[in-house]
Parts: sequence; structure tokens; C-alpha cells
Amino acid sequence: MAGSGWGRRTILAGFALVIGAIAGAGGTGALAAAEARRPAALADGGNDCTCSDFVTGGGWITGTPTGARGNFGVGGGLKDGALWGHLLYIDHDSKIRVKGTEVTGYEVVDDETRRISGNCTINGQGGHTYVVEVADHEDAVPGYTFSISLDTDYSAKGELGGGYIAIHEQKH
Repeated sequence: MAGSGWGRRTILAGFALVIGAIAGAGGTGALAAAEARRPAALADGGNDCTCSDFVTGGGWITGTPTGARGNFGVGGGLKDGALWGHLLYIDHDSKIRVKGTEVTGYEVVDDETRRISGNCTINGQGGHTYVVEVADHEDAVPGYTFSISLDTDYSAKGELGGGYIAIHEQKH
């Protein structure tokens, strides 16, 4: 987003952290960070805006390490000013079952893409972390996409073979 103002926006445990090109820096890659101490607020080019969206989805991909089907159900974002979410992912061939236990971050990557991070169990063993990225490219190719990365170096990603991803605006 060089030269276009602010870049990535991340929500972490109740406050917003905005990282991107400094407005007017001419795309030099200079970085700035701004914190908004209010839960669920994003600083966006000096203007406050309320980030009140969340994402839900479910389906399957074949972008697993073996090419087998991986099923998932995911949700995350901000509801009532707090981080919220869930994750269940199963790689049937590798026999990996991931269950989210806590959402620790929510990032607005772009208008159609969200990144959720958190803590999880893998095959019932706690102490792990995950990052999931989902995209609602309903009117484009690829359409809906899902990716997961675990702290064990496992990762899978792909276009949905079936299912749906939706970004929702919270109703006030």
C-alpha cells in the first residue's frame, strides 16, 4: 500500500495496533504504529473508525500437505467490543484435529480478507497456536479461500471445494 496512507490493521487483546506506510512518506516504506486504547477501535489515517465486523465460514479444501480433504468451521472478529471466535479444522489424511481455545488477534488484511490468530489444541494436546486467513472473494476467482498455519510447521491452504466464507458487519 505504498503511498496510499495506512496499511495493515490488527486488533490484539482489546486494543488496536496500526502498522503501515506513513501518510505522505511517498512510499518509502517508513513505518508508524499507533495505538487506540479503546477496545474495538482502529486508528485509520488519523481518523477513528469502529471495527465491528466478524467473519464466519465452513467448508473444505484439498490444499493439505497430502492433497486430501481438510474440513473446517471458523468464526472470529469483534463482537460487543471484544475478541470472539472459534475454530475446528480436521485434516483427514494426516489425522490432525485442531480446536481453537482462544482468539488472541483479528486483522483486517483488506476489504475481503481477515486473519484470525489464537491458541488451540492439536489432537487434544494444548499449548499450541494457529493463524487462519479467510477471504470472501465472492465475485472473483479464486472465490472463497482458507489457510491455516500451526506452530508445528503444519500448513494448508486453498480455494474452497465446498462451503462459504462471509464477512459480517455487527448490527448495533
